[in-house]
Formats: sequence, C-alpha cells, structure tokens
Amino acid sequence: MRLKIAGANAGERLGFAGKSLLGLALVALVEEVIFRGLYFALLSRYFPRRSVVFAISALAFGLIHWSLGLSAIVHTAMIGAVFMICIWKTGSVLPTIFAHFFVNYVAFSGVLTKL
Repeated sequence: MRLKIAGANAGERLGFAGKSLLGLALVALVEEVIFRGLYFALLSRYFPRRSVVFAISALAFGLIHWSLGLSAIVHTAMIGAVFMICIWKTGSVLPTIFAHFFVNYVAFSGVLTKL
C-alpha cells in the first residue's frame, strides 16, 4: 500500500506513516491502561459483580467517543466490554493494547474498504 500525500516525497510519506503508527500505538496504550487496567482495578474494589465493572468501563469507553456519533459510542462500548473480559481472563493489559492498536489501524487505514 502506498500512501498518497499531495506534494510529499518518499521520506515525508514514511515520516507521516511512522508518526501515524506511533500515534495509534500511544492511543491504544493510554486508553487500555486507563479504561481497562485502572478501571478494572478501581471498580473491582467497589463492585463485586464483574458484569457491573464491565458495563461501567464499557459505557465510559464508549462515551469518550461521543464526538463520532451514536454508532461509535455503541461500537466502542461493545469493543470495550470484550477487551475488559480479555483483561479479566488473562490478567494482563498487553493483549488488549495489541488488539486495540489493530482495531484502530484497521479503522484508520481503510484496509477493509479496499477488500
């Protein structure tokens, strides 16, 4: 896949791609540490039922995507719930960081629209 950036040479395109990938990685890292790692630890102290912990975390995660519309809120909340189950089952935030990066990469790269 070749990036098409108007007026950009190969080095500029590579720099843009690298910065984009770094940005996606940082978003995945920060959101997973906060919405899965931190929320799981904190909410588990106050709510003994895992389903409540998952629901609150998923709702909060969905709501931070409100600017993208109702569909984005619903989709990200569902993804957030699945990621929270992954944290619970694995005991680690690392798998969800990688999964979050992959989801964002697919969403922002347009890979699925090219299939």
